[in-house]
Amino acid sequence: MTSRNRQKLFLSLQISLFCLSIALHPPQKGNERVSAAEISSSQISKLANGSPSQADILSLKRLGTPVVKVLSSVAQNDQEKLKVRLFAIGVLGEMGVDAKSAVPTLAQAARDRNASIRLKAIRALAEIGPVAKSAIPDLSVALKDTDEQVRLEAANALGKMGDAAKTAVPSLVEALSDPRQAVRVSAIHALSSLGAEAKPAMADLTQALSDPQREVRVSAIVALGRLGEASKGAVPMLAQSLNDPDKDIRLKATTALGVLAQKPARRFLNWLKHCDTAIATLDRLPRSPWAKLDLGQRWPFLN
Repeated sequence: MTSRNRQKLFLSLQISLFCLSIALHPPQKGNERVSAAEISSSQISKLANGSPSQADILSLKRLGTPVVKVLSSVAQNDQEKLKVRLFAIGVLGEMGVDAKSAVPTLAQAARDRNASIRLKAIRALAEIGPVAKSAIPDLSVALKDTDEQVRLEAANALGKMGDAAKTAVPSLVEALSDPRQAVRVSAIHALSSLGAEAKPAMADLTQALSDPQREVRVSAIVALGRLGEASKGAVPMLAQSLNDPDKDIRLKATTALGVLAQKPARRFLNWLKHCDTAIATLDRLPRSPWAKLDLGQRWPFLN
């Protein structure tokens, strides 16, 4: 066994033994400082500089709150190697809500000058979820990042912040004009997760139905259907999607309109029954929920 492997084995054993001691003798209230000191920044650094296994990472995660401060310290230390900082941030993300006290550190890292750090921090915030809502302003700023992947992950993270992300609606609306398709799609998904809170973005989501990129149009249709009654003003544009040459888009538009038909949107759907082209399109979709319906007698709910 090489010297390096022996060191790695020794460190792994130290962490495992410490986890066992925590399980057998949980620290009393007020003793977290002592517990955290057992795993030092230098030990985290040594582990990260090696080839940490899943078992090593699991051992760290099992430490819970006591190790969060140490990992946070490593994550924000810009004198530390990039590899080590990324490792610490990654473990914090994997800890989920147990790492909620690290949210301020991760929010700061989301503005780091290094794109890899920003990306890793944003992903960690997404894994922590709604309890990381204090980082929403930082995630909103990240939607304008120069790095496409950072913008994409920022939109994804906002979609996991729950209703608190309503303050990010203006930034998400701006992201609907992002030059990258993937970012536009992620922004649509994030808005659709907000329910009624996304109402201020409805006009922009409706406009996305005419996006030149297929995936954006599909995402907009699904989002409008998911938002239900709040998107009833989009019915005329959704009806136009029934003429799209893409069969999948026609099907999704049909499904979205079907959802709206169960809500107070009859005055818009009455418009649809006069659109001969749309009706003909529906008739060409044998799997469509509209297929067994007919105008007038077969569509009594439109009257």
